[in-house]
Amino acid sequence: SNNNWVAVDGGQYQANIITPAINGLVVPSIALLFATLVSNTINTLRQRQLQIRTSLNIEANDMRMLSTMVDSLPMELQKVKNHLREYLIQYSSRIIGESKPG
Repeated sequence: SNNNWVAVDGGQYQANIITPAINGLVVPSIALLFATLVSNTINTLRQRQLQIRTSLNIEANDMRMLSTMVDSLPMELQKVKNHLREYLIQYSSRIIGESKPG
């Protein structure tokens, strides 16, 4: 700034002038913005968790239906049934492995 004077009180007067504005308007506004950000983050994470749970339930249901369909194949296709069961086991193991934390 173009001040050609020096504050002899070390800036105490300026601090006293700006403090009510900061404490009265700035701090509550920042607190409100931070609370909104935290709320949105928690809501987004909750929605992701619900989507993951729904996707896993759909996947498990589809696998049960596929397993039932494999079991309903005629006995003449026993070799094919065994291969299909093996694929289902491998796929379910992969899904379980991908679902574990870490």
